[in-house]
Amino acid sequence: MKWPIACLIFILVTGCAHKLTKSECARKDPFKLGKSLAYKGFKSSIVNNIQKSCKEHGVEFKSAAFQKGWREGMKDFCTDHRGFHWGVTRREDPKICTEELRLDFEKGYIRGKNLAKSRGRKKRS
Repeated sequence: MKWPIACLIFILVTGCAHKLTKSECARKDPFKLGKSLAYKGFKSSIVNNIQKSCKEHGVEFKSAAFQKGWREGMKDFCTDHRGFHWGVTRREDPKICTEELRLDFEKGYIRGKNLAKSRGRKKRS
């Protein structure tokens, strides 16, 4: 089950969302997809690519359900723990957290980036 999601994410990230098949559009649970993509740091605007792709196949994609799932996933993403992970792995802050959730993510992100920097200095010495 993880393989199709990974493929979908790759397709969406590379901008080739129009290559989704009709059955992929029909099978996706918009809520679960939105939640999953938010947890992975994707901006909610990715739904536009998904809708366009599915529309080309004549399949309606429920963006309201996607947005609801995305908001739920964002709550899981915008945590101190997740921020730390993104910082320590030197990923760029996707800036998807709302103001009320942003502080926790940023605290972890800064700690993670600082740890990554200190590890980098030790390797060069």
